[in-house]
Amino acid sequence: MADKDDRLERLERQLYSRSFQNPDVRERSDLEREAPAAPESWREETDVAELIRRRQEEQEKGRVFKKILIGAVAFFVLSLGVALLVFFGGGNSVSAKNIDIVVAGPSQVAGGETLTLEVSVRNGNAVPLESALLQVEYPAGTRGADDKTAELLRQRLPLGKIPAGGEVRQTIKAVLFGEKDSIKELSFSLEYRIKDSSALFYKDKKHEIAIRSSPLILTADYSKELNSGQLFSITLSLASNSSELLRGVVVEAEYPFGFSFVSADPKGAAGDRIWQIGDLPSGDRRVIRISGRLEGQNEEERTFHFTAGIGSKEDSTKIGPVIVSSLETVRIKRPFIDLSVTLSGDSSVEYVAFGNERIKANIVWTNNLAAQLLDGRVEARLSGAFDRNSVSLSGNGFYRSVDNTVVWDKTSLAEIAAIDPGEKGVVGFTFTPQISFGGGKNPQITLTVTMLGSQVQVNQTPQLVESTVSRVIKIASNAALTVRAVRSLGPFENSGPVPPRADQKTTYTIIWTVSNSLNDIANVKVKAALPPYISWESLTSPSSENIIYDPLSREVLWNVGDVPAGTTLGTKQREVAFQITLEPSLSQVGMTPNLVGESMLSADDRFTGRTVSITRLPLSTRISSDPAFRDGDDVVVR
Repeated sequence: MADKDDRLERLERQLYSRSFQNPDVRERSDLEREAPAAPESWREETDVAELIRRRQEEQEKGRVFKKILIGAVAFFVLSLGVALLVFFGGGNSVSAKNIDIVVAGPSQVAGGETLTLEVSVRNGNAVPLESALLQVEYPAGTRGADDKTAELLRQRLPLGKIPAGGEVRQTIKAVLFGEKDSIKELSFSLEYRIKDSSALFYKDKKHEIAIRSSPLILTADYSKELNSGQLFSITLSLASNSSELLRGVVVEAEYPFGFSFVSADPKGAAGDRIWQIGDLPSGDRRVIRISGRLEGQNEEERTFHFTAGIGSKEDSTKIGPVIVSSLETVRIKRPFIDLSVTLSGDSSVEYVAFGNERIKANIVWTNNLAAQLLDGRVEARLSGAFDRNSVSLSGNGFYRSVDNTVVWDKTSLAEIAAIDPGEKGVVGFTFTPQISFGGGKNPQITLTVTMLGSQVQVNQTPQLVESTVSRVIKIASNAALTVRAVRSLGPFENSGPVPPRADQKTTYTIIWTVSNSLNDIANVKVKAALPPYISWESLTSPSSENIIYDPLSREVLWNVGDVPAGTTLGTKQREVAFQITLEPSLSQVGMTPNLVGESMLSADDRFTGRTVSITRLPLSTRISSDPAFRDGDDVVVR
C-alpha cells in the first residue's frame, strides 16, 4: 500500500511541475477519426432467441442426415444378405457348385490306341439348364479315332436342356500320342443359360490321362567315345509297339555343334535331318544309319537329339505330335594323332573356292601319345571337281594319280619314321578346281587326310594308331556379265552423227548379258549409272525383262531374278538391251566420253551361300564390239 501511495505522490509532483511534458499528446488532424462499429447497448432478447433457433435447426438437419446414412447402410447389408441367400440357398436359384462333370474311363492308355471316355453332366439345381453345350479340348497331337491322319484339337457337343436333378451323358473317343509315362490333360467346359436370362454361365473340369507305353520304340547304337574328327556312325532303330497301323511316321535328327554330316542310309527327305518313314505296321521295324564326323576339345560331351512321331498335316516333313525322343551323348577324346588341315590359310570345315584359284593345303600333325609313334604315314586323298594335272607337292612326297592320293612315308619324309611324344610336323601340296567338271551343277572337292603309325609300349605288341580329318571345298558360281555398246546391231534403230558432234544427239544401244554354268544363283541384279550428258530413252528389249530407270539417282537397274546353272553363252542366257542418247558439249570435243558407268552384278550362290559380285568397266563411245565401228568414230567433233 505504501508503494502505491509513493507512486501517486510522484505523479502529483509531475503534474504540478513546470517542466512536465505529456508523452501521449497527439497532434490535431484535419481528418475525422473513424468511430469503431461497436454497439452502444446490449442486444435485445429477440436476437438471442433467433440464434438459439438457428442452432437447433442445424442440429436437427444433422440428425436427419445420420438417420438416412444409417438406413442406407442397413439396406445395403440387407440386400447383400438376400443376394447371398438367393445365390447359395435353394429355391429357384442356379449355382455352379450344384453342377458336376464326371469323367469315367481308364486313367492310363497306350499311346496310339483309342481312348474311350464317358462324360456325365449332372444338374443338382432346382431349375433346368438351358442350351447346354460341352466343349472338350484335347492335348496337342491328338488324332481322331475314325481318322488318325486328322488332328483333333477340340470338340463341341450340344447337350440341349438338362432338367433339374437330371443328367446327360456323352461318349468321346480319341487317340493320344506321347512318350511313355507322360501326362496328357483334357479340358472340359460346360456352357449353359438359365430361363429369363441372357447371361452365359460356365463350369470347367480338368482330366488327366497317363501314357503307359509309347507306340514307337527308338533306340540308337553308336560309340560312346570317339576321337575328334573321327568318322563314326549312329544306327537308329525304330520299331512299332502299337497294335494298330501307324501312318505318316517321321524321324528327325538334331545334331550338336561340331558335327559334320557325311551320309545317311536311307537318304533324308529334307536335307540331312528328316526321314519320312511312312506307314509303320504293328511290330515292324526301320533302320537309319547316319555317318559323320564330330570335332571338339578333349573330354567334351556332345548330345544328339532324335525324335519320332506322326507327320504334321500341314507339312509332312515336320513332326506333329512327338511320340518318342532320345538324347544320345558322345564323349570326345583327344586323338592319338592330332591332324589339322588349312586351305589357303582357312581352317573351316567348308571352304569356298573359285574355278581358277590355286588352293594350298597344309597338313599339320602332332603326336599326342606318351610314347614314340613309329613308321608314320600321311595320305591325302582328293575326290570331286579338281584338276588332276594341277596337283603339285611343295616338298617330299608322291602323288599317286591312280587313286588321286598324295602320300608321305618314311621313305620320302625321314622325320615321320619315329615321332617323339608332342612332336609336330607339317606337309603340304597345291591343286586347282576343275571348271569344266562334268559331274553336273554344284561341284565340290572332298579332301580326306589320314595319318597312321605304330604305338610300341614296353612288353606289348605294336598297336596301329590312326587319325582322319576331312575338308569340303565348294566351287563358287562362275556367273559372268558381258556388257557392250552398239549402233548397227540390236533391237533399236539408232540415229545421230558418227562421230558424235558437240550439242547434237546421237543414240546408242547398251546390251547386258548374264550367263551361269555351275551353281544356281538367285536375286540377280545388274545396275549402272548414266553420266549427266546421257539421257534415258525409255526403250528396253525384251519387254518381259524387269528393267527400271531412276531419274533421281540416274541409275539403270535390271532385276534378273534367278539364273539356273547351265545358263551359258548361247544357251538360255539372259540378255537385255536399252537405248540411251549422247549429247556432248563443246568441252568434250576431242574426247571419248563414257556412255554408262561401271556395270555391277550381284547375286546369291545357292550352293555355297556366298554373294556373287562382278564389276565391269564403263562403256565409252569406242564401241569396238560393233562391226560398223571405225577408228575415230568415238571422238567428239565440233
